[in-house]
Amino acid sequence: MYSSSFKEDLITISNDILIPIDFHEKLVPAIIKYHELLCHSAVINAAGENDREHVKTAHGNAIGPFWAANCVKEVFRTQRFVQGLQQAITDLHSKGREKVHVLYAGTGPFATLALPIMLTFAPAQVQFTLLEINEDSMARLKRLLEELGLMAYVRRIELADAADYILKDTDIDILISETMNLALYREPQVSIMLNLGQQLKKETILIPQEIKVSFLGRWNSGDKIEPVKTLFQFNADYIRQKLQEVGPKRWKFEKSQLALSLQADEQLCYLTDVQIYKDFRLGLNDCSLTLPKLLKPFGLAGEINLEFEYQVSDIPGFLATATKIEQHSRSSNNDNS
Repeated sequence: MYSSSFKEDLITISNDILIPIDFHEKLVPAIIKYHELLCHSAVINAAGENDREHVKTAHGNAIGPFWAANCVKEVFRTQRFVQGLQQAITDLHSKGREKVHVLYAGTGPFATLALPIMLTFAPAQVQFTLLEINEDSMARLKRLLEELGLMAYVRRIELADAADYILKDTDIDILISETMNLALYREPQVSIMLNLGQQLKKETILIPQEIKVSFLGRWNSGDKIEPVKTLFQFNADYIRQKLQEVGPKRWKFEKSQLALSLQADEQLCYLTDVQIYKDFRLGLNDCSLTLPKLLKPFGLAGEINLEFEYQVSDIPGFLATATKIEQHSRSSNNDNS
């Protein structure tokens, strides 16, 4: 059993996270305490192998409970996702939707983004379908929700791979998933959103609304970044476009090409920009998702033709290929190892 003050503390934390100011004196203490309370309640073992172990799937890694818990500590990431979700729910209420149904894919052990919403709205205003693939995380989440008396907010809670899940309800208003890493590599965000997005009505809100990955050219430890080319803009329109082009489960992504003058072992990088909902965004260095992701050196110099293609697999991410233009030397770089 949790202490009598546990739920009261979570309510205070939720209120502080939802203060409509981007940064304020209560924000960091609230996020730190949120992480500490949830880890203590779920008995997350930082040294335990089980809590650190990922679930490996055909679509990427579903991270272990310890790593999922660590994401809570990212101040702007947690704040802006929670605030974006709250704003999306409020917008739907203002349009006459009395009870909003949120599908949360990849909850981890806490359903971090849902708890502040449950502690702010009434069950008659919002309901959740919760999907999680990790058995340990699911067991902890069920216990947490039951002990907090929040099961009234839960329409469904299922142990499932969201990348293969078949929806049982057609009235989903919001799909939210935060199953990603920088440059959309290793984790199954793309596969999850493609699978679930194709089953949803057109007006369903996706959170994030858009994930953009760009190739940023030269990166020299703090020097100004040189934007070069957008490689991927993943949003609802893109999902619909892919469905029209190739149909369900046959995902094929377009290639991007550019020519570049490259020095030997010059460091190149990707950058990720996340539009969570409307004006709620994560930009460069706001959290681990938006740090520059360095490419492995190609080992070529001179005039180079670069080709990028996103691939969905057990290790999703971009395959980058470099060809030296005048000599036709070729170097491939699967940047996911």
